[in-house]
Amino acid sequence: MIRTGLDGRIEHVLAYACITSLVALVYANRVGLKAIAITLTLYAGVLEIGQNFTSSRNAAFGDFLASSTGILIGIFLYIIVRIRVRRRRTRNCLSSQLID
Repeated sequence: MIRTGLDGRIEHVLAYACITSLVALVYANRVGLKAIAITLTLYAGVLEIGQNFTSSRNAAFGDFLASSTGILIGIFLYIIVRIRVRRRRTRNCLSSQLID
């Protein structure tokens, strides 16, 4: 496993924030942000519980919380990007109408 040198929980937050943002970019219009957040949170929980069945890993509630925090941050980042893109499109439409 590749490690960044950061605390494992910070890695969880960063990884889940990135994955959530990407999943939201692709699926938000189809299934909604709530479904994405719930699905990824369940996924994070299943992965943590699954670690109890291996000899080399241990499940930790703190890791689950870090993953869930990353999911919320990813949703928040997606919303910010979506708002900015819409504003830019609206501004471009308005400026092109003024030019015509």
